[in-house]
Amino acid sequence: PEINRAYVTIDNRVFLWNYDDGRDFCVYDGLDQVVVAVGLAPVKPNVFVDDVRYVLVLATPVEVVLLAVAFADDVVSGELALHPTGLAVPSDNVVVQHVAATRSGRIFMAARD
Repeated sequence: PEINRAYVTIDNRVFLWNYDDGRDFCVYDGLDQVVVAVGLAPVKPNVFVDDVRYVLVLATPVEVVLLAVAFADDVVSGELALHPTGLAVPSDNVVVQHVAATRSGRIFMAARD
């Protein structure tokens, strides 16, 4: 709801679209593994450039990856762009089932192991 987008994952691809008007459609397929969980977190101040207000958290059985989320004209109704951040941690074959974040940008994950 924060970014007015719905998503679906199919294997290693994530599809996002604007559910208000259906015009903006974005695909990310930069992972080699199946995406098992997705979350959205606000960024902490002074970590990314000013255009990045959120990170998309993608969890696979092998790693958890952060993608920078930016919008055209810096408004959530603008065209969405996803940018690799280079930030990832191994998940050590733990299957993440849920990703949640606080308003201050702390990211939490629940897993089955």
